Amino acid sequence: MLTDLQALVDALVRDVSGTIEPTDRDRAIASAVIRFSSDRPRTQVTDLVAAGGHFLDLPEGWVDEYSRITAIETPVGQVPPAVLPAGTWQMYQLPAGWKVMLDAPLQADAAVRLTFIVPHEVTDTVDSVPSADREAVANWAAAILLDQLANAFSGQRQATIQADSVDHEYKSRDYGKRAQAHRQLYLDHLGVDNKRTIAAGAVVTVVRAGTSGRRSLVHRGN
Repeated sequence: MLTDLQALVDALVRDVSGTIEPTDRDRAIASAVIRFSSDRPRTQVTDLVAAGGHFLDLPEGWVDEYSRITAIETPVGQVPPAVLPAGTWQMYQLPAGWKVMLDAPLQADAAVRLTFIVPHEVTDTVDSVPSADREAVANWAAAILLDQLANAFSGQRQATIQADSVDHEYKSRDYGKRAQAHRQLYLDHLGVDNKRTIAAGAVVTVVRAGTSGRRSLVHRGN
């Protein structure tokens, strides 16, 4: 839960100066969860009943500007699963909002299984980050805070006497090195090349979204 992650981040940062406020820490954790959601999205599966025709409503739990459909299965329950082939569906925007448009119409009451990705959540009551990845998320949050400390001491050293300036320069450099180390621990754990723009571990079989957060009308589903 959130309190556990807060305690872990506090232990990693060890801010004896009192520069980091609880709100700073919580923002860093929120940013780390967003980063983790990009690198290792959470998969959600929903069964729904088709209304008939070419269109399907987006499933409950869909998050605008983030969620992507990775598979559409119909009929449900076949072995192997009857996943719709690539290019037989697309996202389509109607005046009332976005829907899934299928090339082949479905009968009313047809069972459909949608697999899609949603972001992770960490709150006082919900925690979707796997226990094996918790420390990695804490490392990314700690890196954010240590960068803030490095910048804070770097800015202060210009306004101090010479002896203090040397101390502040050392602290700034030390915090920066620690931030880099924690960031690398996160990247190594998830197997992410930080120079890449595509998240590792995210296997998504749809075309990349445009600026709207969803695919354009000319892009076909996979």
